[in-house]
Amino acid sequence: MTILYVVESAEPNAEAVMVTLEADHKLDDLKTLILVKWGEGGSRPLIFAIFDCGRFPKRAISMAHGVWAQVFQDSGCKLPEVADQLDATNIGLLGSHAVAAPLDATADIGLLGSPTAEKPLWSASSSKSCPVDSTMRALIVPEQLEEEARDTISDMTTRYQNLLLHARGGMTPSQAAKSANYRMEQSGSNPLYDGRYDDANPAATIAPPVQLYHPVFARFIDDVNNTALEIPGEVLTKTHEKARFAPLSKKALSLDITNLVNDDRTSPDGGIMWTISKPEAALDHTVALAIKEEKRELGEGGCDPSTQASFSVQRYWVQHANNALRALCCCPTFLIAFAGPWISVLGAVFTDKCIPQRLTDFIWMGNGSVFNSHACRRVARVLYSLTRSLHELRRYYTTLPQTGPSTRFFPSPKEFQCPGSSTPVRFEYAEPLERDAGCVAFLCKTKEDNQSIVVKFAESYCSEAHAHLAAKGMAPPAAVLWTN
Repeated sequence: MTILYVVESAEPNAEAVMVTLEADHKLDDLKTLILVKWGEGGSRPLIFAIFDCGRFPKRAISMAHGVWAQVFQDSGCKLPEVADQLDATNIGLLGSHAVAAPLDATADIGLLGSPTAEKPLWSASSSKSCPVDSTMRALIVPEQLEEEARDTISDMTTRYQNLLLHARGGMTPSQAAKSANYRMEQSGSNPLYDGRYDDANPAATIAPPVQLYHPVFARFIDDVNNTALEIPGEVLTKTHEKARFAPLSKKALSLDITNLVNDDRTSPDGGIMWTISKPEAALDHTVALAIKEEKRELGEGGCDPSTQASFSVQRYWVQHANNALRALCCCPTFLIAFAGPWISVLGAVFTDKCIPQRLTDFIWMGNGSVFNSHACRRVARVLYSLTRSLHELRRYYTTLPQTGPSTRFFPSPKEFQCPGSSTPVRFEYAEPLERDAGCVAFLCKTKEDNQSIVVKFAESYCSEAHAHLAAKGMAPPAAVLWTN
């Protein structure tokens, strides 16, 4: 990829916004991304710096003959005719001056302004002691991390805009889910973050758990694994019957699966819809609580129905009709994949990427033996757990605040309680601390005193190991641990 730093002036210390160009981008995509960065109605002249030009494929964008100047003329931006001085090696373009910009051969990003020496992430003098627990921990952090927040949020916004462009213009879900096309999608710049990738082109497609972004998925997982969950008799009865999935789920879920057609005329096999109607608010919208894809057997049509459901939820949420709702939240949605007598339930969120994750395996729904009560009860528990979670998700969308910043990019927990204190500590997320898609550590600010802290999520946590690393200067001094 290539990084553009777009600045308002040619001054060395001019503040820049960052635009990320992927390998499959064309000139129109580049123009759109930069204009989005300026904001609607902006009239500022465009002066920009191109770094690491050699990494951008020549087949996608020509580097010569004034093409950079020409592409922006129609937008009203001003660009001096100096493109002939630009080659595809190590020359950067800044304003009207072609300047040498030597780059480390391993670097992915060129920096504007004076280079700064790298500093250690943690130091004993810059970190303070703070309370933290096994699923989340909070650390007070040095100010240098705050300086980097702007670029990371800019990256996330750019990835989000790229995903919208890609998903709206890409293959239909049924096409994308076919084995060969799925491998190609997972090797591209906008894969599904479902943990799958092409062995020939390994890619990082593992994301944080969807239950971090919305607790409805955690509730579903807890219910499914709770063998003591009391299941209504009618759900058990209907599950035992040999019925098609649609009538079965209509009774067991107590919510109808109806037809769903997107703006672009693509359509999944069904959806569980809910109309949000608030007289006091501007939002009056029908939202898909769940999307269903169905095959008569596993492998039919050359694709996995759970994969097709993942592409379907992505295509659903990028529709222009969903712009207003998508701007308010991470779009939590359940996916139901059905293949003959098999069922699987997934959860999906839409952050700066589409993250579908399997919450169950493919579960056999048929009668494979005369002694089938255990399997029947398991399926009934899955369906009843899904019913409970769908009702919770319906309440979430109904009460979704219509104002305030979107929380799409970050997990849902926003407070913790220190041991020995009855007052919760509330905080807001500023940025992830890594650019890796699987990052679960975030720079945050406490609301009460604007204190910088780090919140990290983990399956387990060893306070002794943390204390040992802190003593060696490799971690912040002892943080307080809390359980969530």
